[in-house]
Amino acid sequence: MKFDVTTAEGQTAPATTEAGKAQIILSKRKTKGSRWLAMRTIRFGMDGAWVGANNGNSYFALTVDPGVHHLCASWQSSLGTFKKNIDLTSFTAEAGQVYYFAAAVAVGRDIVTFGLTPLNEDEGKFG
Repeated sequence: MKFDVTTAEGQTAPATTEAGKAQIILSKRKTKGSRWLAMRTIRFGMDGAWVGANNGNSYFALTVDPGVHHLCASWQSSLGTFKKNIDLTSFTAEAGQVYYFAAAVAVGRDIVTFGLTPLNEDEGKFG
């Protein structure tokens, strides 16, 4: 699935979660090594379905049921080498809690690394 992402400046994450639900904030962190790469789209999947995408330094929020959830992030690219950049993780959501995850791309001299990382509340709110 290919996403076209539109971002808006100055939005804040929703302050509260629905009763009996949890919230997950999915963000794309600053890319190290190349301005061109910083504008690439990262798409996110949860429990076997694509749920959205980020471009630049952006985020989106989802409301989820309590329980175990499986996340993935992949670098949206038409180039075969970059399409293989994917990372996976899982977490157990508890009602009333907020969970933060960030995807990031780092480019070195001869290597591109891609990762999906859980963030603590302070890191998640700092953005």
